[in-house]
Amino acid sequence: MRRRTPWYDPRTMPSSARLRPRLAAAGLALAVLAIAAPVVHGQAARTFPDGAEAGRLRMGVFPLATIDGRELRLGPGTRIYDENNMIRPPAMVDGERKIAYVRGQLGEVVQIWLLSDAEFRDLGARIAAARRAAPQR
Repeated sequence: MRRRTPWYDPRTMPSSARLRPRLAAAGLALAVLAIAAPVVHGQAARTFPDGAEAGRLRMGVFPLATIDGRELRLGPGTRIYDENNMIRPPAMVDGERKIAYVRGQLGEVVQIWLLSDAEFRDLGARIAAARRAAPQR
């Protein structure tokens, strides 16, 4: 005969009749979260500062980069955000990429966002609308 211990006593264990509804509710809650998580994640649109510019980036030897055919310098501590807003080191950016970028006070690039095609179109339209609305000098 098995000796009864305080942590294993069949009289104090929950019965399967009481446990089944709890397990079913927990399973249902997990299923709802699994279905809703991508929808909620997909709705989060990235925002860019008002002074952000759009362009095409080709990385050179750090700290040099070519944006729209112009050679620019990346500032110290430049942050490059990928499509998931994860920071990437400059060496991990290859080929020509569509970007949004912000310049610092000395003209150096201080922040870069790697964009999807849809984000690039939206940002280009927003910049064009802002230029049309700006007063002419």
